[in-house]
Amino acid sequence: MLKPGGCYVIYTRFRKQNARSIWGQLFPDFAEKETRLYNPEDFQRLETEFPDLALESLNELSFEKPFPRDRLLQTMRQRKYSTFSFYGEAEFWRAYATFRLRLESWSDSSYLVEIGRIVFRCR
Repeated sequence: MLKPGGCYVIYTRFRKQNARSIWGQLFPDFAEKETRLYNPEDFQRLETEFPDLALESLNELSFEKPFPRDRLLQTMRQRKYSTFSFYGEAEFWRAYATFRLRLESWSDSSYLVEIGRIVFRCR
């Protein structure tokens, strides 16, 4: 239970951010398979559904991250993102092969990482 005046902070990737991510752009069906994410509007509606919560801020944060191809491939092979669990074994490895090919044509030295930050305050 959050006490009056208390603060609840959520960091999450929004659906549209997921689609724009390097994974959403290059890994086949990544954005479509990830159905657990929300849009900013979903958090804005919470204020009306839970009158004890006041939406204090909703921001989209972003930063550049270096682009080491071998590290990204290692992240995939280790299935570090839970979204990879939505792929069957054969489907995952086919998608991995496609991602690897697409990765070779990526010309930037970095990629954009985006995340949402939502702050609620208890009234």
